[in-house]
Amino acid sequence: MGLLVYAGLLSLTAVVPSLAWAIPVLLAVGVANMLFYVPIAAILQFVAVPDMRGRAVAAKRPLSRVLSVVGFVAAGAVVERIGLAPTIVVASILVAAAALVGMSRPRLRAV
Repeated sequence: MGLLVYAGLLSLTAVVPSLAWAIPVLLAVGVANMLFYVPIAAILQFVAVPDMRGRAVAAKRPLSRVLSVVGFVAAGAVVERIGLAPTIVVASILVAAAALVGMSRPRLRAV
């Protein structure tokens, strides 16, 4: 649910009329980010074998950083083609789709 809230709030950043509106929206996006980031960290610790928890948590950070760079580069290329606001909307739709797929899979939610 947190990821879906994040997607909805992120999409609002594409239509805010000014920086004064963007700041509270981005603060809400940051709070929504924690609604899925914290459960992901907890699930990772829960499903990891106790002897491997430290390694699993240690591997998560660089992996997510590397994948973020890939996403940033891809987003930059898309922004050059279609513009910033449409790219934000497309990214929000993709995040919402990922959230809905996750919500539709009981096995993923059963952890």
